[in-house]
Amino acid sequence: MIAEERKLHFSYEEYENLTDIERAADANLTKLRNQLATPLYNVVLQNFYKVKPIIEAHKLYQVLDSMPKGALHHIHTTASPQVEEYIKLTYDPVVAYNEREGLFKVLLGKE
Repeated sequence: MIAEERKLHFSYEEYENLTDIERAADANLTKLRNQLATPLYNVVLQNFYKVKPIIEAHKLYQVLDSMPKGALHHIHTTASPQVEEYIKLTYDPVVAYNEREGLFKVLLGKE
């Protein structure tokens, strides 16, 4: 039953296609995350200003902070610009919106 439910999750196919190295990285990050969020105490659900030093000193924060940040992966619509602002981006000659993929892309010169 649980295996069937896991197949319904939006990320099931992506997880199934991970390489061994990606699976190992996921396991390591999950282990670090679980140190911050135990069943008895979840540091990220506490007052941010009180736990900020704990979070910033944690290995998970250091790992994530060192990773490249190439794109916005998650945003709440109340924190995002109006759609018109995204449309304006498409007037820049190096920016295009791929309707099929639903993504904005920056087209740089030939590398």
